[in-house]
Amino acid sequence: MLISEAIDKVKKSKMNMFAIMISKENEFKALYEIKKNCLNRIYSIHRVSEIIDKDMMNNSLMTIYKYDKKEFKSEYKDFLKDADYERHYMLTKNNVKETDNENLCGFYRGKVLISYAVQYKHDLRTVYYYDALGHLRYIDKFSENYPEFPYTSKQYRVNGTLVSAIYFMSHDMQYMYNNDGSFNGVWYKDKMYDAKAKQVLTRSNW
Repeated sequence: MLISEAIDKVKKSKMNMFAIMISKENEFKALYEIKKNCLNRIYSIHRVSEIIDKDMMNNSLMTIYKYDKKEFKSEYKDFLKDADYERHYMLTKNNVKETDNENLCGFYRGKVLISYAVQYKHDLRTVYYYDALGHLRYIDKFSENYPEFPYTSKQYRVNGTLVSAIYFMSHDMQYMYNNDGSFNGVWYKDKMYDAKAKQVLTRSNW
């Protein structure tokens, strides 16, 4: 091979590498813009819904703020420990979302399963949230118009105190509010973003 041909080959190689770098940079910019536009859309919709549905959320929060602890534990005593924990945990880990008797959902921080939810088909208006060891952490109670959108839910700790209220705008979009009515975050499909637009959780089903 002549020296001139070798030099040309090196030049072409460098140009190809440069073209690949430019392509990757443009791809990164495009993905960043998609994410930014998606988040802007989410929070624009949130601001609109915050105005339209403020009374609805306030009414939902005021309906039942706190259960009597003994009454609450008595009502849900059979669910304080998931009697079918091992099966539910393994099904959720293997991304099983539905069985004949229940709907399942796993919640992940990174790749770690930190909790899972069980919704029994004979009582669809109640969802039980368990930690990774099968201990009940929260209970969701859906409004009477569930599953017709929009609907709301209230989430309670095992001591009967209200944790949050959730406004289900659509199948893909839900807004989380603290027990004082302040905005907490938004679920968009499988991802949850906090009030600063930081992704904090993912879920396997919605």
